[in-house]
Amino acid sequence: MKLNKNVFLTTLTLAALTAGAWAQTETALNATPPTGYAASAPAPAPPPVTAADIQELKAALAAQQQQIQALQAQLQGKDQALQQVRSVGPSATQP
Repeated sequence: MKLNKNVFLTTLTLAALTAGAWAQTETALNATPPTGYAASAPAPAPPPVTAADIQELKAALAAQQQQIQALQAQLQGKDQALQQVRSVGPSATQP
């Protein structure tokens, strides 16, 4: 009988704690929106995109493409040098 009473009280305590924690949980539905200066002021509109902006982006893209091509050429040169070393290496070590 005492064991049943302890189990019942433990279950009741856990249920009460769970219900209390659940009641304190704030969700998007019951949260109050922040009040103050930041909430009342609308965000400024972004500046319009101009033809000069587009030209700057095109120039930056072209410069990046040139850098990529230079790095690819450099990598290709290193690969060729490595292949030459590998092809010459084993025959030079043999007596």
